[in-house]
Amino acid sequence: MDVIAIRDYYLGMELVLDDDVKAVAEFMQGSISAHRLVAVATGVAQLASLLWGQYQSENVEVLRLVRPAPTTSSCDPRIQSSASV
Repeated sequence: MDVIAIRDYYLGMELVLDDDVKAVAEFMQGSISAHRLVAVATGVAQLASLLWGQYQSENVEVLRLVRPAPTTSSCDPRIQSSASV
């Protein structure tokens, strides 16, 4: 795949943050000084198994790259409505 094809493939893609991750990040941003955020997040990640290891764990997609569903109100001429006239 060439560079132009890669660019066209990813054009219009969106990054979607997991809701729980977003909630924790927003809490941290509102509660911790900006210059300490990375250090605190790293420290919590290192302690996570010790603090919450006794609970069953599930996988989380922290950040996803998704292509949004086309809308009929889109101004993009490449997207055609499936409605018949």
